[in-house]
Amino acid sequence: MELSLNAQRFSGSDYVTLYDRYRPSPPSDLLQQAIRYTRNEQDVRVVDLGCGTGISTLAWSGLAEDITGVEPSEAMLDFARRKLSAQPGKVSFLQAYADHLPFSDQSIDIVSCSQSFHWMEPVSTLKEANRVLRPGGVFVIYDCGWPPSCDWQAEQAYRRLFQGVSLLSEQLEGPKAVFFAKDQHLQNITDSGYFSFIKVAQYHQVQDGGPERLIGLARSQGGLEALFKKGYSEEETGWVDFVKSIGLQKKSFDRMTFHYSVIYAVKTPGEQQE
Repeated sequence: MELSLNAQRFSGSDYVTLYDRYRPSPPSDLLQQAIRYTRNEQDVRVVDLGCGTGISTLAWSGLAEDITGVEPSEAMLDFARRKLSAQPGKVSFLQAYADHLPFSDQSIDIVSCSQSFHWMEPVSTLKEANRVLRPGGVFVIYDCGWPPSCDWQAEQAYRRLFQGVSLLSEQLEGPKAVFFAKDQHLQNITDSGYFSFIKVAQYHQVQDGGPERLIGLARSQGGLEALFKKGYSEEETGWVDFVKSIGLQKKSFDRMTFHYSVIYAVKTPGEQQE
């Protein structure tokens, strides 16, 4: 299956910069629980798949000993690497797809996917994660629900925008990015047979953010960016109306709550490799 269009969806220096500026970093508690599930909290080795600009990868700093972000988009990867000058040497980034990882068998403690598993072919990705995870290692995926909780009228405007984006996306002609339904993640992980323990959890995190950040978060969404790359105007996508609607809000806000859906899966201890 050709997944290069998925990587191309997240390209362009202006878009990548905006993405990194507004996207949230995951809750530390979410990551720490993944480490606890390994039953090995020393010298933990993490591989973060579909790491984008490195937000989710760098979140493991101070929690794990060796951290590698894996990303197919060259634009995202270049941005992530530029941030390493301010980080410890335990973090690195490499260009690869999730189903072809350059790691030895049973060499990784945690494989994570932050808001990225829906861009990966699930069967081959899970098979590869199983290969590189040590017995008892943890596969963890998490997605942030959009929009974050902030103000009901602002959230309503956000929903209207992306209802329109969805309709326009369905009308696109030619090759399209491949999206794997999020509501099938749990079933795909269960059906793989690689894991002896699977748990669904929810995490919530309050961060600073007002109308400007909500607009930035909306602009960072790949579906909207794909329409702009196809030549749709800000008027056609509904972007102008959305920004105007947010600007007209009588009641402003300065905090927002991000809601994360998480799946933890512990690889069967002593599992033989296929």
